[in-house]
Amino acid sequence: MYKFFPALGLACILTAGAAFADDLTGKTWVLQALNGEAFPPSEATLIFGDDGRISGAAPCNQYSAKLQSQPPAFQVGPIASTRMACPEMQEETAFFNALGVVTSMTLDGNNMVLNGPDDFSMVFGARPGVD
Repeated sequence: MYKFFPALGLACILTAGAAFADDLTGKTWVLQALNGEAFPPSEATLIFGDDGRISGAAPCNQYSAKLQSQPPAFQVGPIASTRMACPEMQEETAFFNALGVVTSMTLDGNNMVLNGPDDFSMVFGARPGVD
């Protein structure tokens, strides 16, 4: 069961007696697979802030967005990013489009899966410490 205290934000979402947010924050989540296909050679990251926002590095640009839902639901508002061009623009577009369609998340230790319609998924691995 999840319990949410809106005045305190993401840090107070609790599941099974442990803070859900503790499993999300303080780590840099690195995209491993996008819809079943390995994402490298590009790297994309996702960082959960204590302020209800996400941020990170897409293959070319830095980005941020506000979470519009409470975990385990996952929905982001408009994504703001820098506008640098690079050879990995196709991967970056795929990454941003994927963030826009996912609707929920599951956690399993140092792995996080963002799920969307029709079995769509983004698999992340945790890297300790925030970049």
